[in-house]
Amino acid sequence: VYAGQVGQEIAKIEIREFLADTFIDGRTITLTLPSEAKWYKVDGTLIDDLDNGDQLDSDAGNRLVYAGLIGSDDQTLKLKVTGTGSSDKAELVLEDCEIATKQGYKGKIQVTVGGSQGLDGEFDVADCVSVVSIEASSKPQVKIGLRSQAIGDFTITETVAGSISDETPSGGTTYLILDAPDG
Repeated sequence: VYAGQVGQEIAKIEIREFLADTFIDGRTITLTLPSEAKWYKVDGTLIDDLDNGDQLDSDAGNRLVYAGLIGSDDQTLKLKVTGTGSSDKAELVLEDCEIATKQGYKGKIQVTVGGSQGLDGEFDVADCVSVVSIEASSKPQVKIGLRSQAIGDFTITETVAGSISDETPSGGTTYLILDAPDG
């Protein structure tokens, strides 16, 4: 996935019973993204278009339903297991999930699992890479208090072709901001 982008597809998420009939009706599963990412789509549907109780998948008498987002940062997805189960082991799958990532983040996107179903742990769903790099040709000395001092030339390079564009996917304008520290 690319840093600073919306609608970045992650790996499918499989939630499996190792023993049949161990999912318990009404228990929850939470999937928490790191602070550098937030949920955008789940099972191909925009988060804003999902309603509590919408079924995401079903298998072996169990259903996985959307139960909302926890908090205001869109990082923790809450799911609920419903149904009576069966003598077959259930495998509930979330496919076509997408996230939005913060600009400048590079690294693994890990999901932390929790909830009342008794699942826990972490797993990787994507690697996040920067879409641009910036490099200075030199680092000249500057003097405190003087105005209009020259700085070195710098080069901004796309690391992914087409990542610097004059329009966003929604038709808005994209800005490339170079922000110097105070002073």
